[in-house]
Order: sequence, then structure tokens, then C-alpha cells
Amino acid sequence: MTAFVVGQSGSRHERGREIGRGGFGVVYIATGPANEGYALKLIGPVRDREAQESFEREIRAAQNVDNEHVLKVVDFGTHKESSGDLYLFTIAELCPDGDYRRRMMSYQRDPLDIPSVVTDFRQILDGLQALHKRIVHRDVKPENIFDRGSILKIGDFGLSRFVDQATRALTFKGFSSPQYMAPEVWGMHRTTPATGLYAVGVMLYEAVTGQAPFASGGDINCLRQMHLFTPAPRAR
Repeated sequence: MTAFVVGQSGSRHERGREIGRGGFGVVYIATGPANEGYALKLIGPVRDREAQESFEREIRAAQNVDNEHVLKVVDFGTHKESSGDLYLFTIAELCPDGDYRRRMMSYQRDPLDIPSVVTDFRQILDGLQALHKRIVHRDVKPENIFDRGSILKIGDFGLSRFVDQATRALTFKGFSSPQYMAPEVWGMHRTTPATGLYAVGVMLYEAVTGQAPFASGGDINCLRQMHLFTPAPRAR
């Protein structure tokens, strides 16, 4: 395993220990040229040229969003491992406090703090509004909302094509992504900013009740039917 990657900027980033793993990649601690700490996400292996082009377009668009609730991507590129496999990668600001799943779980353990939940979702919606001026994030979920000193940041850009492929095949390696998919995604229709808002609505329901509105016991087709045709239970 190569110990470093070189981004589009020409900067070299040293790869450290693994800190996370999801359906589309592995995340490592990375050290920049001035010993700054970053998060390196390695995605792949990739054998689809269109996936690489889609990734680069989406990352460049996200880099142009200036909002404290959107994760800052400082560099990106392609990387060939010693095995010969090609990977995509991003270098982003490090969020040492984990993702929003951790905070949601704390709300389930403690008495529900509605003002804190409202503050959380104001941040998420502020970031999403800024992001929607450039791109549609197709995989909004707690694992893609990152916590940096109480500031929530939407991240994990560049994965639209990978998410689309997983949706078409109904194969999800990531944790619980289908729970947040809007009806138009299940129906294979065009995604819009409303797609992300639907996911935020599911997250809010889960934050205040302790469970997602729909549960299928792992049956993807059953979950699809519920998102398409079943009204959500009342949060009360």
C-alpha cells in the first residue's frame, strides 16, 4: 500500500491510519505538506472513465461552495496502488468528532433536547441550501454529515455515479443509505434538491423518535414499497 498520494494541486499527502470505512471507500488520517491534519478518502478501485469524470466535476463544484456547513475539500485526484488498481481520492478538512450518527445516538440515550435538534438541522439545511446552488447531493444521510467542534458539515461529494449504480442494482454496501432515499430515487427518476430535503426529513424523524420512519428488516424491495406508497407514521 503506497504511503502517500499526490493531488491535483501537486501537493503530497502522507497516508496514516484508517479512521473509517463505508460503502464507497476507506477514510484515513492524512498529513499535508505543512504537517496539517486532513481526512483522505480513497474510493475504488475504479474502472469506469465516466465515473472518474463525474467525480471530478462534482468535487470542483463543491470546492466553489463557501459555507461553514459544507465540508471543505482542499485537494483531490487519482491514485494508482501497487496492485495496479486505480483509485479516486479527496483530501478534506478533518472532523475529529465523527459523523452525525454519533450525535443522533446520544439523543436516544439522553432526554430529548429539542432545541439542540433544531440547531443541528438549521445547520444541515443551511449547508444543503448553499450546496444546491452548485450540485445535488444524492446521498444525504447521518454518515455523510460530519461534526467539527459542534459545527456540522455536509460531505462525501463526488459519488453520484457510484450511488446511481448501487441504486439501479439495489445493492448497498454502505450503512442504511436506502432508509434515506426519496421516492423519485426508488423510481429511477431525476434527482433534484427535493431529494436531499426528503433525506433530511427522514433524519429529523429519526433524531426525535429514535428510529427511521420505515424499517424492513433488511428487505430492500419491502423498503422500496414503503417509501413509494406508505405514509410515514406520526412522530408522536
